[in-house]
Amino acid sequence: YGSSFLVAAVVTSIRTVGLIPYFALLMSSIHYLFDVLAGAYTPQTGHDHTEHLVVPFLFIALIAVFIVFYSGRSNPSAERYNGIVHSLALDTVIKYAAILSIGIATATWLFGSPSEILAMISTNPSHITALKHEFSIGDFISLVIFGVSSVFLLPSQFHLIIVQNRNDSELRTARWFISATMLVLGVFIFLIATVGSIVLPANASVDFYFLALPVAAGQFWLAIIGVAGGLAAAATMMLFPSILLSVMISNDLLLPLFLKRTSVGTNAAKDYSKIILRLRRLVVLAILLAAFGYQFVL
Repeated sequence: YGSSFLVAAVVTSIRTVGLIPYFALLMSSIHYLFDVLAGAYTPQTGHDHTEHLVVPFLFIALIAVFIVFYSGRSNPSAERYNGIVHSLALDTVIKYAAILSIGIATATWLFGSPSEILAMISTNPSHITALKHEFSIGDFISLVIFGVSSVFLLPSQFHLIIVQNRNDSELRTARWFISATMLVLGVFIFLIATVGSIVLPANASVDFYFLALPVAAGQFWLAIIGVAGGLAAAATMMLFPSILLSVMISNDLLLPLFLKRTSVGTNAAKDYSKIILRLRRLVVLAILLAAFGYQFVL
């Protein structure tokens, strides 16, 4: 930001205001997962009882402990978090395995054989929402631009591609592997969405079809796999953004003020690495608690 404290502070403040509701939405989705697992096709929105808060609170506590533990293994000056990158990889494998398991089950045996599923879809074309809209080249180009820009604008994407990247071969592998993965997952997501719109009640939440389908079929073990995938997805979307936001707040808001106060009257160089690490841990805890309060208390 051109060494401008004001510009950095404004950008960080805007990012903080935008991400707190984002984290709050993820905490809500965790709460909804267990509502759907319990058989509620429409997730409950009320939080009048304290038992509704136990699961999301325990989840963010686990996330906070994990971040504090792994951040201690990284050099704060290098801004690299290899341990958390490994955890993100594991979370990604879990959520991909969950959606593939449910997708394959939906296509092969959950509600009938593949031929029966195909007949079900062909006799209910009205449930395929995409067929109700004409193709728009403008919408297509806009979505492509939006998707490409997200690679550079989303903190977690930018951090993984630019900061954590070690060599060009990783980018070349990611270029084809991510595209192929998205294509395969897209096929199963389309199938889950179509079958869900046919067999589930009209009031079922579309966002939770992947979990409602095993519940409706009475396959509780498959629903547990779906919950594991949902929790892994929520963890993936909370880990890096919360860490990177804590870096922004500490570097661009708190540290300049702290250094300005401590540097008065002294020219001696000091090692602030431990202070930076503690500060970022406290900021992460404050971010998660603020999001929890925003969603469930206010």
